[in-house]
Amino acid sequence: MLPFTSLWFHDPAQEAAFGEAYFLLYFQLMSRLFRFIRLVIVPVFLVTRYFELHFSWVGVATFVHGVGLVGLDCFNHVMGARLGSTARIRLTIFDRVTTVAGIFLDISSFKEPVTSPWSLVRFLGLNSGVVPLIMVTFGIPLLSRHHLAVQIPTMVVLGYVAAPRMCAVAISAPESGYYITTTWRVVHNLFTAAPMDLPAPEVAVCCRTLLVLEQVVVGLLVPSYALWATEYINRSRFRRSRLQHMTGRFVGLHCLLIGCYMGCLWLILNIRLWL
Repeated sequence: MLPFTSLWFHDPAQEAAFGEAYFLLYFQLMSRLFRFIRLVIVPVFLVTRYFELHFSWVGVATFVHGVGLVGLDCFNHVMGARLGSTARIRLTIFDRVTTVAGIFLDISSFKEPVTSPWSLVRFLGLNSGVVPLIMVTFGIPLLSRHHLAVQIPTMVVLGYVAAPRMCAVAISAPESGYYITTTWRVVHNLFTAAPMDLPAPEVAVCCRTLLVLEQVVVGLLVPSYALWATEYINRSRFRRSRLQHMTGRFVGLHCLLIGCYMGCLWLILNIRLWL
């Protein structure tokens, strides 16, 4: 059994029944909790962004987006339980995409370079969009096939459009290069056992390499696997499905595959070192 297989039942009626049961069991509770938290956080976020950005285009767009999220949450609270499964899935996908758009807006206002270990952690966790994307993955849950259809394009845009801009800001201070290249050397040593004094690529290249690896692995692969594994376990139990049961042996093999994928991805991202 390979990861991200058995994403749906072949029988449409069985798939519809599973989707409804899974929504009532997991998605409904998680969505309500996330929307409640967002209704509390968004107004505070809007006030903070107003004082930071004032009437710049990012500030206005963030304000309009935040008001739209509040309206969407209110609509979900009132009408969500009355919608059919197809309409509910479409609304959830729209909610996910809209929330991700807010993450991109927040990233676009990033202005602080990496000047200390703490600012490096903040950059790789919050400013990179990885932690917010993980929260969205579990806070606005989707079936794996819908989740992957939304999350993969999101990571492509994040890696190829947002990453260069974020790195340009992150390395803009004179001391930024030390923290970025040291982190690159630690990760490179982890995957290749290369010496720590190995000459590193340019700081911008190191930054983009670290950022893309983190976004793909931590922002996409790991949370998507957790989402898929939970769904697969429930699919295998649903109406005595013929799917293989998820065991610790399978999880161990999957983790080994993910580790191999991480190593291969790192080598590909640093292919210039081998040419």
